[in-house]
Amino acid sequence: MNLRPQSFLLLSISVLLLVTNFFNNQFQIVDQNWFDNHQKDTESLVIGRMVKAKRDGIFSAGGLTGQITGIQGKKTTDRLQWSGETVEGQYQAYYDDLGFTSFNPYFSQIGFQAIIFSFIDKILPLSPPLYITTLKILNASLFSLVLSLIVFFFYLEFGLFSAILVLLTTLFSQWITVFGRNLWWVMWAFYLPFLASIHHLEQKTTQTMNLLLSYTAVLIKCFFNGYEYITTTLIMMVTPYIYYWRVEGWKFKCLIKRLLVVGIMSTIAVLSSTIVLATQIAAVKGGLKSGLHHIFVYSVGKRTHGDAASYPEVYANSLKTDVLTVIKKYLNGLIFDFSQKDINLHLKIKYQTVIIIFAFFSLFTLLFYFYFHKSKSFELSDSINKLLALTLTVWFSFLAPLSWMVVFKGHAYIHTHMNFITWHMPFTVLGFGLIGSFMSFLVSLIFSLGSSQRRRFTP
Repeated sequence: MNLRPQSFLLLSISVLLLVTNFFNNQFQIVDQNWFDNHQKDTESLVIGRMVKAKRDGIFSAGGLTGQITGIQGKKTTDRLQWSGETVEGQYQAYYDDLGFTSFNPYFSQIGFQAIIFSFIDKILPLSPPLYITTLKILNASLFSLVLSLIVFFFYLEFGLFSAILVLLTTLFSQWITVFGRNLWWVMWAFYLPFLASIHHLEQKTTQTMNLLLSYTAVLIKCFFNGYEYITTTLIMMVTPYIYYWRVEGWKFKCLIKRLLVVGIMSTIAVLSSTIVLATQIAAVKGGLKSGLHHIFVYSVGKRTHGDAASYPEVYANSLKTDVLTVIKKYLNGLIFDFSQKDINLHLKIKYQTVIIIFAFFSLFTLLFYFYFHKSKSFELSDSINKLLALTLTVWFSFLAPLSWMVVFKGHAYIHTHMNFITWHMPFTVLGFGLIGSFMSFLVSLIFSLGSSQRRRFTP
């Protein structure tokens, strides 16, 4: 990538703005209570692992994340809890080095970040509160860098205005903000395969390097945040191929071949990670078969379209619901909330609204393209061609969040407190980039037509 002074300045400003917002809600994008407590329950699994590792070793209980129970002076139960004293107890036990009697592992993710955090914890001379703060800053910084590289891509391809619009809409996104620093989610890992594809296609790396990057990026994603939004991540990963297919004029057969190669390599990476997770589970339950059964039968079943009769009521209800009901929930969610009580402002924007806006700009892009593309003398032919490629890419990326709502219907039905983040992987990011790119094109078109008129009437 071209890091000229102005490019480096844009990248630096983007990282700085995002990391300050992700770490402490600097711009008050969301309610502070929501920011402080969002997904604290899942993050407690990482903290519980660190407490367990401190006393019993990093790879005790297979290195799995989980919650400690029987904490000194705390009421805890014998099963995983997602609220109340058990969650708070994990942090208290870590900060105050409290004793505990047992450990409840969480079997659905490798939790490699917790293993790394536990290892560093043993060698870094920081107080527990300062160490957790340091980890959150690091996590927020890496996520900010990943998103800023996407902003930078829009700057290189479509200009400054498009990049700024992507940055601002990312900065003001409620859902991206509340996930930004969480130690369980490790959000940067979701976008790593997407960036790996852009790097390969932009830098024209070898096929061998592409396969290695694809495998490594997906493996890292699975190691750090498991199989959450896995279909979304994999579709997001191949989304850049749609853009370059159109811009570089590949044959459709070539596109399909490239998608198949990346898809196969990604599948191998996912399966490789399941072997690691199954081994971890086997260390606790005994036997690799029990680990594989938990992953491919129990966990997949309750999150997708499994037999409702085989699961507790909360999962059974989610499996019985229809897909359209699930999708409607996510269309009605808020992407932006600019309401301010002190100035009596009540501006709330739903996802369905921005989808309609994206469709509006996409339609105009198509109209402009079909009007101008036959004119070989048209000065902005490259720009309109790129704009059309981006439009196709935006609507292909719509499949990424949709895949989770459809394939993992059971999970999506229940977890409306977090799954809105899938809209930003990378559908809304690309959609706002399209708006910015179209507006830049429109300004250039007006100036171009104005110049033509002046040349025509100049004697």
